[in-house]
Amino acid sequence: MTASINSPYGSTIFSFNNSSSSPQVFSPTMFSDLVAAGYGWIRIQLQWVNIEVTQNVYTWNTLDDFVTKANAAGLNCSYVLQGPAPSFYSSGQLVNNLDTLTPITVTYADPAKLAIFAAAVVTRYNGLNGHGSIQAIEIGNEEYDSLPAGSNGQNSRASLWRDPRYYVQTLPIVGAAIRAVTSYTGKIGTCAVWWDALPHMGDFVTAIYAASGNLKQYFDYLNFHWYPSESGSGGNTDVMSWNFVGGSQSTCPSFLTAWQTIQAIVQANDPGKEIWVTEISWYGSHNWIGAGSQRATNAFINYDEQQRNFYLMMESARLSGAMAKFFVYTTDYAPFSTTPASSANQDENVHRISDAYSIVQQYQDFTNSNAQTTFYTPAWYTIKNYATRYPTWTVQKTATIAASAY
Repeated sequence: MTASINSPYGSTIFSFNNSSSSPQVFSPTMFSDLVAAGYGWIRIQLQWVNIEVTQNVYTWNTLDDFVTKANAAGLNCSYVLQGPAPSFYSSGQLVNNLDTLTPITVTYADPAKLAIFAAAVVTRYNGLNGHGSIQAIEIGNEEYDSLPAGSNGQNSRASLWRDPRYYVQTLPIVGAAIRAVTSYTGKIGTCAVWWDALPHMGDFVTAIYAASGNLKQYFDYLNFHWYPSESGSGGNTDVMSWNFVGGSQSTCPSFLTAWQTIQAIVQANDPGKEIWVTEISWYGSHNWIGAGSQRATNAFINYDEQQRNFYLMMESARLSGAMAKFFVYTTDYAPFSTTPASSANQDENVHRISDAYSIVQQYQDFTNSNAQTTFYTPAWYTIKNYATRYPTWTVQKTATIAASAY
């Protein structure tokens, strides 16, 4: 039996692997574990460039495996239309060169080409063509509101790099293409709005509603990501004060401020629209990322802090009356391999491990017949217990913002 689409709990996973000869095969345990823990949703990021490897030829192997197993387990599926675009579509990309002082150019997929791909996805996974079904699709991940490598939301040029006009051009074209596939009855979400700068977060959402063409008809929920950083015992410990590494308290919103900022705009422009956080997490100190990296030096928290943080953020979301979905990033069941992983997913002994964010940690020991062990962190059990106690939340479609949320 498929979980209710009203289930508030989900997990986001990421895959680069879509080789036609050796596609990623997802662990069945991942899906059964999520169901047993009370999750109703699973969201996958598999980039467009890894599906349309050859122009006009789609390699669905990995996504087919994911959707089939999620459907069999009874989980609702969300797929992200995520760039980059395949290189053979580079001539039609939107180009952001607004910053004339800094030699940075940001590119976005050709909306018309992305619309064709989007229609192919929802047609294949409409539940009628033998490939299973997805219940949500998002038009973009973080690429429409992201930052060049090495910068953060406090950079004085960030507002130019993150100008919403390019997403405003993309949303109606891709949204209309999805709506035109009448056999698809799932939801449509916006790209992820980055949390790490005010007033930018509100400005980006406001721009969507201010654009001509009534863009609100092309999406069913607004989507944001929230990745606070905590510097261990010497860093921020107040739940309302987590902020982007190197950022200031005055411009980096707390989780409470983030959803309240979006909710205020929704109430003024589009009462009833849902708000989802589809990625939220903290790096755990249980995972080695590499000496000198930002993850290793700035973002580690211990198990107790991690599970406490998840509890407090779920309380904030549940009590908000505004938040419909809460997706953890991530539950990474490290794919078994006979070769070492990339540096981001290996320990100091070059053994394969799960993503640093993952609340389920798997470890593969190449020195011991490739034995693989699984460790469920305290945060995993905290979320499981919370979902058992509060299997559903009440989302107030036109109510005022809750003042009692954390």
